Amino acid sequence: MAVIIQAERMWLGPGRIEQSWGIRMEHGQIQEVGPVRKLRQGRPLGGAVMDCGRSVLMPGLVNAHVHLELGWLRDRTSARGGFAHWVRDLRRHQAEEIAEVGEDKFRRSMGQAIRLGATEMLHHGITSFLDVSNSGLPGQVLPENGPRALAALECLGLSESQSAPTLTRAQAYVDAGRRGRVRPLVVPHALYSCSGNLLKGLGSLATQEGFTSIHLMESREEADLYQLGMGPLKVLVDEICPTHDILVGEDPLERLDRFLGQPASFLAVHGYALSPSQIQKLARMGASVCLCPSSRAFFLHPTIPLTDLAKSKINLCLGTDSLASAPTLSLWREMAVLHQEYPEIEPGRILAWATEGGARALGLPAGKLQTGLSADWIAVEAADVPDDELEEFLVAEEPDVRVVCVEGEILLDGRWDG
Repeated sequence: MAVIIQAERMWLGPGRIEQSWGIRMEHGQIQEVGPVRKLRQGRPLGGAVMDCGRSVLMPGLVNAHVHLELGWLRDRTSARGGFAHWVRDLRRHQAEEIAEVGEDKFRRSMGQAIRLGATEMLHHGITSFLDVSNSGLPGQVLPENGPRALAALECLGLSESQSAPTLTRAQAYVDAGRRGRVRPLVVPHALYSCSGNLLKGLGSLATQEGFTSIHLMESREEADLYQLGMGPLKVLVDEICPTHDILVGEDPLERLDRFLGQPASFLAVHGYALSPSQIQKLARMGASVCLCPSSRAFFLHPTIPLTDLAKSKINLCLGTDSLASAPTLSLWREMAVLHQEYPEIEPGRILAWATEGGARALGLPAGKLQTGLSADWIAVEAADVPDDELEEFLVAEEPDVRVVCVEGEILLDGRWDG
């Protein structure tokens, strides 16, 4: 049955705000977008209409990079010693936790953190997300009727002996198949944490899946590892596997091309230490870049090379990273941090990165309120905010999310609260 969704206003993209518009959805898709009076023409009185009141209809938010399984580490880590030190700290915390409570109880607590994180994101208006985990647990415990989830098993291993068993596990993970809206994927962690053979195997899987994502040039320490063959991350890599095949002086994008190849859809995560030439190469690949502003500030990573990214016209999207490096799983906060750091960026562009940019990066038929796309939308409270201040309000202040809809199914309905 077709349902008409109406609200006081609708945000359709940067600078485009319409009064008294709505959408008609049926079979999980948007069938029509336009003025409510037009949507109602020729339809019987009393037909299915959902009135979201004095709210703003807009596309659901897309979190293009999150580590839900690290939620148990909330407020327990520090980046004072730098990125490599934080990695060591994370590994130490996990080993201590397992030693104290046991493997089974630890996995249960991690599963609880994953479910709580997914619920938190839903209440922040996130209708789709790419989760990245070492455990593969999100693929098992995420609700199959919740937001659309790309549950990626993140593979790593610098020793050549690890490649075969890791790839066997990866193939079995993908072969398990979808559970409702939860789709399993396999991705590499980073170029500095995977051997050449492992990257080649993951590249073959990426070709089958048509998509991959990887942490790329996140920190100054990573740049020093490749360019100078020194620094804290180089020490960590040598400790983990003294016989690794990372070449000093090698451009990481050459390593990417040589081993992983160029899948149809490629998402580079973070990218704060990318050089202009590397950004140009990513642009030629048709890659997207995901920014996680809160975790960038947490680690004091290099400033985002927005000028070079804009020149290359790379598709940008936003992620929350993890609760081990960010205070919340809210994309509204990520937008606010970005807006505060770069006030010259038009708020509408930031909103587009959190919606259409994320959907494009993940290859999803969503991110816009447009005929033929999935009926993924949210209604946010913004009464009495003038049209010319609406985008600024949405990125600077965290609005209350009243309604969340994914594939035409209402997952959160708070229209009558308060």
